[in-house]
Amino acid sequence: MRKMECLRLRVQDIDIDYRQITVRSGKDRKDLVIMLPASLIDSLHTQLYRARQIHNLDLDEGYEETSLPFALARKYPNAGRE
Repeated sequence: MRKMECLRLRVQDIDIDYRQITVRSGKDRKDLVIMLPASLIDSLHTQLYRARQIHNLDLDEGYEETSLPFALARKYPNAGRE
């Protein structure tokens, strides 16, 4: 996985049950499904828990939402807050 692909990952792109990661618009703007190593699952659970805590604190402090690419904000009005 390239660095920029990793930085663009969203929580919904990670499927822990199937142990796979979906990379959206990767090389040649194609989607790619890669394996999620079992050795990373515990660390990933910890990171997701911490990110959820930070997200909830941000919402409590009045930071409403994140920016979304392309027309996603119109298509999914609540996606920036979820």
